[in-house]
Amino acid sequence: MSKYSSATTSPSGSPRAARHLRKATLVGGGLTGLFLLAACSPSAASSDGIASQNAAALSATRAGSVTGTITSSDPADPIAAGGVAAVLYDATADTQLYTAPVDGSGSYALTGVAPGTYTLFFSGGGQHADEWFDNLPTSAGAKPVVVSSGKAKSIPDVELLATPMAPTHPVGTGSISGAVFGVARPGEEDLGMLPDVEVRAFGSGELPYSTQTDQDGRFVLGGLPDGEYKLHFIPPADSFELVDEWYSDKPNEAYSQSVLVAGGRDSSVKWTDLRADPNHHLYDSIDTFSVKGDVRVGATVSGEVGKIVPAPYVVSYQWTRDDGKSLTAIGPDGRYTIAPDDLGHKIFWSYDVYTPGFVRLTQKIEVGTVVR
Repeated sequence: MSKYSSATTSPSGSPRAARHLRKATLVGGGLTGLFLLAACSPSAASSDGIASQNAAALSATRAGSVTGTITSSDPADPIAAGGVAAVLYDATADTQLYTAPVDGSGSYALTGVAPGTYTLFFSGGGQHADEWFDNLPTSAGAKPVVVSSGKAKSIPDVELLATPMAPTHPVGTGSISGAVFGVARPGEEDLGMLPDVEVRAFGSGELPYSTQTDQDGRFVLGGLPDGEYKLHFIPPADSFELVDEWYSDKPNEAYSQSVLVAGGRDSSVKWTDLRADPNHHLYDSIDTFSVKGDVRVGATVSGEVGKIVPAPYVVSYQWTRDDGKSLTAIGPDGRYTIAPDDLGHKIFWSYDVYTPGFVRLTQKIEVGTVVR
């Protein structure tokens, strides 16, 4: 194995993954081998080719080697020939120096290695996780590999974690389109049509489909198979204090309204507002709240809460009198038995409906003046 014709420095703080491996032939002297070309500088090899021949002239008596075997953590996903590579870096793990792909049995051999101290990196090629020797996710703390003059350095077997293939979307011909507007807090100027809002459509698959609004705040989310989708709108980081939103005007997926895509056609949804106040969402429907019972001494009156969609998180009640006195309710349904000292007073029934993310509902209803 020949020394690299162009050393490549990897970004500080990130694993120096040898993802850009290319086969090349060193011209002159009949030397052939594998070396790394930096993906960001494909012309680097041309100017350094002659210099690399001088470096490759290391005598066979001085050159060492590093050998070993790589296996997969999943027997059903074995290491494929050429799919994984072993890479030697300098001792600081900053510069790639030698590389070798594995063969069909998972074995590799880094040859023509100058005596010295190195760090060893295994590139999983996307099908397996990258790893630094010995069993580390980054170069920090990587175990040194010392190559002696004319000696073969044998590395213990390395097992790379098999990474499952990312699920893919089914592709259809339908789409969902709409627009997003930014609403500021009361007293502040609205943000107008919102660009760069991430729009996600959750269907029956594992992953959402996604797109972003354009400069006019509009979006078309295409490639959708027929089915029902729930839309999630996520504002960009620089959009002040806007909160995310689920269609239509709901704080979470459980309450959101589904959008139907059918016949491979476009489903246009109504305008979506993103707001700074997290508790601005409106209930889908609220039935009438009412009070039943005679307003006379000794009678029991009760307040009845109408149906609320979606169902509220907390509903509380209170009975009061026109002189400000709080009256004691009976039971969880808020019934009240009118007392003798209530005679001649007006009594009121108040309710408070609270659901996280929704506008709070409060109302005070006058029941009437107490008679005998």
